[in-house]
This record gives sequence, C-alpha cells and structure tokens, in this order.
Amino acid sequence: MRVSAREQQVIDLLLRGYQDSAIAQELGIARRTVKLNMNNLFRKFAIWDGVKRVKLAVLLSQQQLYSAQAAAGLSEAECRLVQMLTDGLTNLDIAKALGTSEQVVKNKLRVVYDKVGLGSRLELALWYVTRQREGASREPSAFALVRRATDPAA
Repeated sequence: MRVSAREQQVIDLLLRGYQDSAIAQELGIARRTVKLNMNNLFRKFAIWDGVKRVKLAVLLSQQQLYSAQAAAGLSEAECRLVQMLTDGLTNLDIAKALGTSEQVVKNKLRVVYDKVGLGSRLELALWYVTRQREGASREPSAFALVRRATDPAA
C-alpha cells in the first residue's frame, strides 16, 4: 500500500493524538488539506463508517505497521539496497548481488539520498540504523510511515 509523504506525516501526528487543527499547524498546511489527507487514508484502509480516526489509529497500532525502511517513502528495492549498504557492501558487491552494473547502483543510491535528504553512505547507514531502532521500540518518529495495512502477516 503506497502512502504519500504528507499522509505519512499526518498518520504520525494522528498516532500521537493530534487533532486536525494541531496537525495543520504542525505541518504548516490548511485544515482542509488535513481532512483531504485523512479521507484518502480512510479510503486506502477501507474504513467507511464509525469513528474513523480511532479505527485507523487502532488498525495501525495493532498491526505494528511502522517501517523503518519506508521512513522516506522508499520502495522495496530501495530498502534492499539500503540494507546491503548498511551491511557494508561496496557498490560493486551490491551490483553483483542485484545482477546489475555498479553505475546503476550509484544512480539508485543517488535517488535514495535525495529521498531521505542525505549525501553520503555513512549518513544513510546511520539514518537507516536509527530508523530500525525506532521501529523496534514501536515509538513513531516524526517521519514514521506505514508500509502495509492490508497484509495480516505484516
């Protein structure tokens, strides 16, 4: 399930107990934009009636949907790439493991750096490990995101 970066920020604040007006103020957006994002989330998670905000929060909390890898909207392939980088593999080693060229790995890493706003392998590895730790503690960070909501095995 793909969730936009803005929706992910809204989810994080929702799970911290923020109301729409507080979410709007925190993110610097209009309250109407928060409502639109919430309605999109309700549709994506098939929540149609009742106290939708509570249902969404409970669903996300019970299924432990925080994903450290997805903290910046990374795809599954990008998550694998970051994991290999964090394991200490060189670009050439990663390329061999993925069956591609070293230049393709460099290009993909540049995309990941841009997504998370970092500029080096070390920063990315530290960022990833920090997010893993935060995910393990189940304490949502400011950028905690949802990976899968409909997969009961998640």
